[in-house]
Amino acid sequence: GVLPTLVALLHGSSNSVRSKAADLLLKLAKDRPHVRLAAASGGALGPLAELLTGEEAKAQIVALRALGELAKERKCRLPIAETGACDATVSILTGEPDEEHQRAAVMLLHQLSSEQGTLPFVASSGVIPALVTILENGPDAVVAERLASLLQRLSLEPTTTQLVVEAGCVPPLVRLLQSGTPSHQRSAAITLSKLVYAPATHPHFMSSGALPVLREVLQMQEDSLWPHCLAIVRELSFVADYRSAILEEQFFPILISLLASPDPSIQEPSAATMLLIADNDQSVQ
Repeated sequence: GVLPTLVALLHGSSNSVRSKAADLLLKLAKDRPHVRLAAASGGALGPLAELLTGEEAKAQIVALRALGELAKERKCRLPIAETGACDATVSILTGEPDEEHQRAAVMLLHQLSSEQGTLPFVASSGVIPALVTILENGPDAVVAERLASLLQRLSLEPTTTQLVVEAGCVPPLVRLLQSGTPSHQRSAAITLSKLVYAPATHPHFMSSGALPVLREVLQMQEDSLWPHCLAIVRELSFVADYRSAILEEQFFPILISLLASPDPSIQEPSAATMLLIADNDQSVQ
């Protein structure tokens, strides 16, 4: 069949031939789970991972996409991680990649991070500082959402939460939310709204001055950021000390005004936060 031939070509000595074989494998595996599984078990993973460490940009991008396609199958993720693909992918991310490489690399790491068994490989690859750098530079919306999801997984996993905290993700994201371009602000808002569900990040939200920034954004006309900001305020309001800070920052009048929004993603978290604070703070009863 075609697949064994492609796998054999992947093991060849010519990068040009290997790159073309990887590209054909990518096309063959598209939307075909049985092909993905057969390629993984047939010896394609190692050669694809090796292409990531080469100097040819075209071979790297094809290999990233091919591994990303194979990683759509759960059974392929751990074998891919065991090839050293995570470390090689992070090396690409830290080498000032173009948008194509960046997107393909993030997509692959996002796929690999979705399994408990592969998450440690992603976490130990040094990916977190690289993700923060990408977010600071304002990636496109698709990449931003994958980064947000990836950072959320890393922050909620007990073995990697501290790594996320130590990488200092929250303060630069708060700064971007405050004064970045619209693309920067969207990336920051999405990511922060994911990270806030990890309690270990809460002190960093408070120490980085997130509340005044969130209040400022909620008073802006750009309401696409509001649902993400409201999710952060709501989650922080579960902590007594933070509820007091939220009241001191005069969030209540803003939340009341947002109740008039026809958008449930704005109206519901506004109401929920008000109720949570009112139920636990006598000063607003």
